[in-house]
Amino acid sequence: MKTQNPLFPVIMMLMILVAGCSPRYESNINLEQAHNPAARHILAPGYHTIGIIEDGVMKVFFMDEDSQWIADSGSFFHLPENNRGIVAMGNGIIGVAKNQLLTFYHLEDYQRWVVSDLPVFELPRRYDRVVSMEMSDRSACIGIEKGGLVLFYRTTDDQWQQDERNNFLIPQGISGYYPLGDLTIAIVDEHRLGLYFLDPEEGWDFMDHDSFVLPLPSEYEGVIPLDKRLVSVLKDGTLMFYYLDLFEDRWVFLEDLHFKLPAR
Repeated sequence: MKTQNPLFPVIMMLMILVAGCSPRYESNINLEQAHNPAARHILAPGYHTIGIIEDGVMKVFFMDEDSQWIADSGSFFHLPENNRGIVAMGNGIIGVAKNQLLTFYHLEDYQRWVVSDLPVFELPRRYDRVVSMEMSDRSACIGIEKGGLVLFYRTTDDQWQQDERNNFLIPQGISGYYPLGDLTIAIVDEHRLGLYFLDPEEGWDFMDHDSFVLPLPSEYEGVIPLDKRLVSVLKDGTLMFYYLDLFEDRWVFLEDLHFKLPAR
């Protein structure tokens, strides 16, 4: 009869502890909405499109000339197995997290997704959310949320470098924060959406003027940024759109536009 190795119970206990301490991440979700089950399957790839994640596929919808939302099967993106989520960068670019790496793809000719020229980003072992801060022809910027602080990384000379000057400390007590592009962050507190702008000299500056505050409807389910200064608010399975008009310093409700989420 074989004698059990006296170290076996210790080894098993260590394996259990390591497994318990390892972070768990869900697949097929929008990493910017990881905290919100009602909206984690919705994202905005750019070019005024809406993406809906369903059964491992990001289905892309665009608006036709009659202001109707149409599913474009040629632009669907099949997420790889065992992914850790997806982040929409804008301008037709998405990032897919897998094996601690964030690999980027862009929509070529509105027909197919190909690997982007953006360098692959190595994700930290632990993080809470991944958010898109900026996507332009010159550079890209993403934020990694860890423990109430958003750390920014920017592309420089074909590599990602941390931008330590502009870390964003998430205000305590808010319901959520949502990057709007152009280094602008929206925060939600008690059904009111306010804005932080990044001042190159002073850092993050809260715009406390009432005209920059967007009252949110009661019982809303989520806020999903769509494009620069364009947000959608989810309520009763429908996205309603609001645009920040900087010329008039006010939010404009685009009442002729809405997107009814497909049945799941």
